Amino acid sequence: MHVEVLGKYRLELSAMQWIHNGGWAAYVAIRTVEENHPAQPDLLPYQQVVDESVFESEAAAIAGARRVAMALLAPAVRKRQACIAYDVEANAPERLVQNNHD
Repeated sequence: MHVEVLGKYRLELSAMQWIHNGGWAAYVAIRTVEENHPAQPDLLPYQQVVDESVFESEAAAIAGARRVAMALLAPAVRKRQACIAYDVEANAPERLVQNNHD
């Protein structure tokens, strides 16, 4: 399993090889990263993604899982980046806090 942290998200990417054809399937889970939280809530429970796709290698399956995770997180990441850009341009940290609550 490959684990990547992207901001407040933890991506758990893995691949499993099919016995009957030797191909690989992609799996992913997305969790939040919270230091003081005993059980990390699942934003996306561990599951196979890219249904009916057979990847040629483990690395290709992991890359496929990463693409799906990034596509699912793209709106949240873009919103966070927009809040940060707004704060930098305005030079006002309090506006960033207010914008994050919207």
